[in-house]
Amino acid sequence: MNFSQYKYIPTLRTRASEMLGVEKLSDSTKEKILPFVCLSKVNRIASASGAFDKWHSAFDKPAILGLSEDKRLQVEDYAQLMSSEDGFSAWATFFMNAKKVNDLLIPSLILNKDVGKRDFVKQLQRFESEFGKVVLRVNPLHRREVAAAMTAASVIDSTDNILFILDAGQISREHQKAILDATIHALNELRLIDPRIEVVTTSSSFPRMFQSYTQDRDGKYGEIPMLEWENYHALGGQNIAIYGDYAGIHGEFYEGSYAKFVARVDYPTPATWIFERRRQVKDRNAADVPREKLYSRAARGIVTSESWDDSLDVWGAKIIREAANNQLEKFGTPAKWISVRLNLHIERITRFLDEGVSIPQDSLDNDDWDKDEFDW
Repeated sequence: MNFSQYKYIPTLRTRASEMLGVEKLSDSTKEKILPFVCLSKVNRIASASGAFDKWHSAFDKPAILGLSEDKRLQVEDYAQLMSSEDGFSAWATFFMNAKKVNDLLIPSLILNKDVGKRDFVKQLQRFESEFGKVVLRVNPLHRREVAAAMTAASVIDSTDNILFILDAGQISREHQKAILDATIHALNELRLIDPRIEVVTTSSSFPRMFQSYTQDRDGKYGEIPMLEWENYHALGGQNIAIYGDYAGIHGEFYEGSYAKFVARVDYPTPATWIFERRRQVKDRNAADVPREKLYSRAARGIVTSESWDDSLDVWGAKIIREAANNQLEKFGTPAKWISVRLNLHIERITRFLDEGVSIPQDSLDNDDWDKDEFDW
């Protein structure tokens, strides 16, 4: 298996809403993506092994296995699995057992503030020796992590065996340029070591709040710029790197708020997510309109927009069509519509990349970087 055979590497978590969207992906799309799965607590399942079982039941193709670092999503055995004792034996043993279930898995290397350079190099050498392929995810804004990536590129036996994911996490328009510059810098540093090194650029700009993105007086329709897609094409697109994102999910986990309910249906295009929102209203009997009805109205707004592709034959599109025609039941919660958004996002991004779809993008001038070396 070569990393270069993949065009899309989405970062996913084992939350129930994400797993449903993944499970419902078409077989052809499942063959084309290489997910980075962050094992996380899901419903009443708190262990890493339980989270992995949930993942495997939804997706049994090649995938990169890691752990969610968000404290609210960490599995109960997170600290044990992250331990550097005995050459990261706990993580190595866990991965070996997972690999017995799916031999196509690839391990993510552990890198955090507690991992020293010597332990990190030992881990890299051990995992390459035992498992062949490895993946290192670093934040291009963190100089220590970029230095660790350069160390890994220098000491690994073969650069064909390692994939680097430059993950900037949650991004905004205010920080977009700085993140692009940092990503280009890190990518260039790695390619100076070996120009054949495979690199993924990833982040998420999907927001937590939506009111500021609405574009009509009633606050029903809105557009959200897909900044990760913009940055990817600004640095050169598929000629330079592999595309990655969070599959239309916010980069930082947050609990649902108790704000007044608003039904929202999202739909990805090459440059933006469009959405339709419907606020809670009363019917003629002064009772709240059922939530399924509000989602139906929002779905109708999506399928009648000029961006809608009615030929799209995937699960997420099917759900929106059924909702628009009032033929859908048990889809009156935001979690179900997260599943729909994620499914549609992965399906459409995969097609956009296959078709070479891009966006108009003004060239961005890069500032000169500080050339001082950082000793990691």
